[in-house]
Amino acid sequence: MKSFMENVKISQAILLIALVPILVAALHVFKDTSTKAEEMRAREAEEVATRQRRTDAMEVAINECEKAVMIIVDTVTSAATELESSAESMT
Repeated sequence: MKSFMENVKISQAILLIALVPILVAALHVFKDTSTKAEEMRAREAEEVATRQRRTDAMEVAINECEKAVMIIVDTVTSAATELESSAESMT
């Protein structure tokens, strides 16, 4: 007949054998969750970078538009000044 300690050791071994598939499944879930989280972080970082590129492009377009408007305003102002000068010289 087996001693009490031998029975305890056998019970522990059976328990460990029963726990192995559970631990393996838990590790797979942890790994999958970790992988999905990393993929989500990478997608989010790419979205942030894309938004920043759009923002930078819009700022460049706005600055170029402002420059073009300033050139037009300067041209119109200069033409108006010349026209006024011409009109004054005719009177």
